[in-house]
Amino acid sequence: MAFTTWHQTGYFKDAFCFYQHALANFPGSSEVNSRLGELLLNKGQKKEAVEHFYRAIQLDPENPNPHSHLGDFFAAANQPEKAAYHYRQALRIKPDLAAVHNNFANLLVTLGELDKAVHHYRSALKIDPMSYRVYNNLATVLISKGEFEQARKCLEKALAIKPDYQTAQENLKRLEAIKGGFSPAP
Repeated sequence: MAFTTWHQTGYFKDAFCFYQHALANFPGSSEVNSRLGELLLNKGQKKEAVEHFYRAIQLDPENPNPHSHLGDFFAAANQPEKAAYHYRQALRIKPDLAAVHNNFANLLVTLGELDKAVHHYRSALKIDPMSYRVYNNLATVLISKGEFEQARKCLEKALAIKPDYQTAQENLKRLEAIKGGFSPAP
């Protein structure tokens, strides 16, 4: 673990230095600002990261990446309105971002907007049909909506892609318990 941590620290240091240098040479680059914001966010420097994301948007309003990162940031910061705004912007710019559809759907679930969440999970799966985690996410929403057979199919697809995916295995057991009239484990 020590070697991995040292290696990752070296990577972030090198990448951080690279993007700082790139920013010094190309201060008007939206992509450089967005990447630097991402690295700063990973380092826990949230305020600076957000500033770079907004700068990236200012430089190129049609770059979906800073919107996606801001959506994730605001979702984690429990600011759903801001998160939803940025996810919508990212998808308006580039509708084929599977990860953004998934993350937006996760936010919509927390807001109780299950039908909209299902739509975004399905959109993510059209783009990336091998995303076993999205199949699992969709299944959990379908279970809560009482659509057990569709949920089962999603869990089976998740397990067909990744047979050792423990979360989907557990959700399939919970689904069986619910359908059998037993109370599912917490």
